[in-house]
Parts: sequence; C-alpha cells; structure tokens
Amino acid sequence: MTNTGLNEKQKTKMFAEIIQFVNQKDNEKPIICYNSDYKDAELWKRLSTEFRSEIKDIEISDVEKDNIALYKNMSEDLKTGMAEINIRGLKLKTVKDLDKHWNKIKFTKDNESNEKITFWDK
Repeated sequence: MTNTGLNEKQKTKMFAEIIQFVNQKDNEKPIICYNSDYKDAELWKRLSTEFRSEIKDIEISDVEKDNIALYKNMSEDLKTGMAEINIRGLKLKTVKDLDKHWNKIKFTKDNESNEKITFWDK
C-alpha cells in the first residue's frame, strides 16, 4: 500500500479492514509483511503492534534481503537453461546477462518494483 496515494488515515483503515476480512473469511490470522526501508515502514510497524492480537506473524524485509532473494531465484531459473527473463526491457538468458544488468534490475530504497518481470520457458 506504499504507492497507493492513500494518506495515513486511509491506510490505517484499509489495514484494519483487511485484517478483519482475513480473520472472518479464512478464519485465520494474516501474516503481515513490510519492507523496513520504505517510507511508511514506521506506520506498518505501529499498526502491526496495535493489531498484534489479530495477526499470526510479522515478516520484515529490507532491500538487501529482497535483492539477495531476487538474484538467487533469477539465477537458479537461468541456470536451468530452460528460462528467459524479460525485465525492464532487458532479455536475460544466462547468469552472465543477469550479472551484467543487475544494477538496472535490483530493488532500490526508492521503492522501485520490478513489476514487468516475465518468465518464458524455452
């Protein structure tokens, strides 16, 4: 919800409604995940504490951890030789391609996302 254009009050309301919905619909407490590097991290931390009794767990990531996971997953797919990754207009066919373009692909603290990732099986 970081880039939704919602203000803090609206995000708080939506957070509470989502937790309530999951608790009622699935009869299970949700796991809250947020990135500690992003601008609204303090809001998610505060809300997670406030609603702790209605939450199963909290997972906090950061840009470095996200990049390690992204690189690992992408390199494993490329190592198979059975996949091609298209991201930000780049076609990656090998780990060498991934390494060459990594600085253009990785997450940053500016909350950029890699929404345009597509995987193609050969």
